[in-house]
Amino acid sequence: MSNWTSIFCRASDPALVEAALRQHLTTLGYEVYEPFGLIPPRAYAQTVKLFVAPAQHDWVRVVGAADDAVLGGLSAFPPALRITLTGEDADFAVPGGDVTAALRDYLRPGSTPEDVIGAIRGPMIVPPRTAPAQPPVMAVPLEALPEDVRGMLGKVDSSAAESMFNRLSGTLMNKVGGQAEAAQALMAANAPPDWETIGGLRIRALLNCLSIPAEGWQAPDFTALRDAYPLHARRQRKPDARLYPGDAEALAAVPDALAYRPVFGGIR
Repeated sequence: MSNWTSIFCRASDPALVEAALRQHLTTLGYEVYEPFGLIPPRAYAQTVKLFVAPAQHDWVRVVGAADDAVLGGLSAFPPALRITLTGEDADFAVPGGDVTAALRDYLRPGSTPEDVIGAIRGPMIVPPRTAPAQPPVMAVPLEALPEDVRGMLGKVDSSAAESMFNRLSGTLMNKVGGQAEAAQALMAANAPPDWETIGGLRIRALLNCLSIPAEGWQAPDFTALRDAYPLHARRQRKPDARLYPGDAEALAAVPDALAYRPVFGGIR
């Protein structure tokens, strides 16, 4: 999955966006399933995992990656602008393919189609950065940890640290067939987006041209929602449910996670 992907639809009712996605996924041959129920979902060879956000000033954001076929299911909610930030690269797409034409009716006062073109592919100056005092710590996806190791987080003394690290490394390698490059890709996909890259600057420049609300379009991202939603659902079912290390932070990161609508589909 990309570091950050969102689709912006002009709509006042997120339920209509959700219904359109579910129907379209079924048409494409996906089985729409409940990802966070008490019964674990089946294993699928191909999946689409999305969250539909609450409406904000007649705009609805769909959080998560969707290919062109899935994006077509949102054509009833133009511009259905898909924005993807992968590393330093930004990509923009709409159903039909002509981004500039699709955005013409959604410009802020004072913005022009030429501003849109400049944001998407014009020259962009990236300001210099100050080197960090310490090397960045690579975040490891929680799902890459064995269950017993997850339970040990926050309780490990120094004598057990090396053993835990070896367990983690071995598990991660097993998940990706022992390929270091694939392991790095798995971790990078869960890393937070870097908005100071040229791709991040392009995205911000484009949204400054559009009537999409200036606040709240970046967060939460898919990873934060994926982690927070089941925890909030569990606490809703059982308020005294035990919190494991990291759960409190995930809950606090998206306190309104249950206001989002998961739309997950799979093909076996």
